[in-house]
Amino acid sequence: MPIWCINPDCNESNSEEQRDCQTCKSSLVFEWGESYRIIWSNIGTKEKPWIAEKKLPDGVVISRVYEATNGTQTSILKVLYSTDQTYVRLFEREFDLLDRLNRERRESKKNNCSFPRVPEVPNHPDISGQVNFKLKRDITVRYLMMEKINGQNLTEWKESNNNTKVTEEQAIQWLKEILIILNKIHELNFVHRDIHPRNIIKTPNNELVLIDYGCVREILDNVDTQLTQVFSLGYTPNEQVRRKAVKQSDFYALGHTFVYLLTGYHPRAIERQNTDWRTLTENISISFLNLIDWLKEEEIERRPNNIKVILDCLNKLKDGEDLETWMQRNNHEPIDEELAIDYLIKLA
Repeated sequence: MPIWCINPDCNESNSEEQRDCQTCKSSLVFEWGESYRIIWSNIGTKEKPWIAEKKLPDGVVISRVYEATNGTQTSILKVLYSTDQTYVRLFEREFDLLDRLNRERRESKKNNCSFPRVPEVPNHPDISGQVNFKLKRDITVRYLMMEKINGQNLTEWKESNNNTKVTEEQAIQWLKEILIILNKIHELNFVHRDIHPRNIIKTPNNELVLIDYGCVREILDNVDTQLTQVFSLGYTPNEQVRRKAVKQSDFYALGHTFVYLLTGYHPRAIERQNTDWRTLTENISISFLNLIDWLKEEEIERRPNNIKVILDCLNKLKDGEDLETWMQRNNHEPIDEELAIDYLIKLA
């Protein structure tokens, strides 16, 4: 099995027994509780063995994501090449959030309490894990090891299932699962900022896992800098484009994610066609359609205030049926005055 060098100016493969790259002499071993090495990912290519990368407009590499192995299991290794303090701060936030979520999850298991699935961080020394490249000048990089979540992201899942539209029952269940994960993130005063179908993994046992915490921002930071702007076409709200993301920004992205799942069309494609997305759905109740529209309101103030109110609405949808469905089931027979008054009082 070839072992890859992470030096962005090298990227050469080496044999398994080597500890340093035979081309540039960079270290090939990453210590994170155990020794890990970069391996080829079927997502990458021979020339580009990494899974993903971020670059500046001038081509300078900021970070890359690789698959790594300790000999028995495959993990995800994220490497930060940039020394810019903005990117360093984002990198440390990602580690901090994942670490805190993992600690809460372990504590919940001890107390036999449920906790949403999040990428696990293996036993680690601390965030200061670094490798020095032995080039013309020493280059220090930070790296973060985390669990590889097996499964398909929701875009891959849709494409492998002939772009099948999800049912309302499935959509309600999935939305609840993601909201429970997101609630834990918001409780720790973070905003995810990059929710879209490719960042949600459906595991073989049908769990949903929200991934990619590299763009999280603490809510106490009122304004993002230009360097930390996050933009996913069709899923990013206007306030986030203006670098002023809030909790409700995640709701907007979640709403458009479910537009894609319910219609099979990318939100931007629907916008370009100037089509009402509701007309592209099948057998979805008016109440659930209204809920999705509520999540993706353009104005922050018109979106839900918090996750609890969204979950309350979902529970009501799951436990009962909306009035229009009830009327259809009863052949649109008029209700009596007493029942009408009772309904009005409850609505009020």
